[in-house]
Amino acid sequence: MALEPMYPSTDLDLGRQEIRLVELLDGSESETISLRFHRRVLDDSLDFTALSYMWGDPDETRTILLDGTTFVIRENLWQFLSEVRRQGTYRKTLLWIDAICINQGNIRERNHQVELMGDLYSKATLVAAWLGVAGNGSDVAMDLLNRRFCNSCEASHRIGFHYISYRCLERTELSTIEVLLSRPYWRRVWITQEVILAKRVVLHCGQRLFEIPPSNEECPAPGLIWDSVGTIGGSILDSRRNWHQQDGAKGGFDFVTMARTSAWLQSSDVRDRIYALKGLLHPSELSRFNISVDYHLSPAELYMSLTEALEVAGLSDYDFRFTTSMLCIIFISLKRKGDVEMSVPENSSRQRTLVE
Repeated sequence: MALEPMYPSTDLDLGRQEIRLVELLDGSESETISLRFHRRVLDDSLDFTALSYMWGDPDETRTILLDGTTFVIRENLWQFLSEVRRQGTYRKTLLWIDAICINQGNIRERNHQVELMGDLYSKATLVAAWLGVAGNGSDVAMDLLNRRFCNSCEASHRIGFHYISYRCLERTELSTIEVLLSRPYWRRVWITQEVILAKRVVLHCGQRLFEIPPSNEECPAPGLIWDSVGTIGGSILDSRRNWHQQDGAKGGFDFVTMARTSAWLQSSDVRDRIYALKGLLHPSELSRFNISVDYHLSPAELYMSLTEALEVAGLSDYDFRFTTSMLCIIFISLKRKGDVEMSVPENSSRQRTLVE
């Protein structure tokens, strides 16, 4: 997919927080999807919607028009654009979509834009979370989340932000929500930052929409305990609640916590297992572990930088060994390819975890 020719006329000013946004133009279902570029400076007054989604299979692509020129995107993104154009959901709305708004072939620009992503998702007016096309009972699940359930029955089951009574729902209905919150979307490492930082999140699945209620005491449906269903999606949504009620105000999480989170998530580029959580880290942790977005660094070089920072970070023996283990899981592909050798220290001495 040749991306470079699309971008010279819309080069970004990397000396400031400038971003590209796109406008989805009206059209019938039979017409080619058409987008128009806009350049804006990212600040608190900018009104835009940021998309959170999975890129999907690189072999499944569709053609759209971008500023009147043919542009290739992946099937999953095309499905979202097709659906919201049909519904008119984001008519006259500026959208930020990473696969289009970042020149992926320009590493300098990519570094700049990924550095901004924490600010971008926290400043967006809305984050649209595309879970994918309908299936496996997703319509039922989305309808359940949009309904108001009984919260006074004695035999109740906490799920989502409701107390859903077993008298009101069948087990099969509860299972549809578990399936919805277990979709592959939730395992993409970028999702964690995108959903947690957002001021407002609207879930899209097929033709259905559901807005996550505010994470405060004014929410009309109390009991926002998403992880009651024991899914990765529920855990992320519960972390979002905690962030906005407590942790966000404190400035961010520690690196040990984020390493544990990243170890069980997925990305096509292993470096993103670190960069994708940057916006959730406390500023002191960024300097402590020397974390900045740089795609010029190879995965092996990033791993070496992190392990070197670990040795002088002043962690307890337990946290040092635990975080080293998490990094071994994150970067295991390097070991499989023979790029590095890894080991977890068996005692309190700060022995090297990388054998060069």
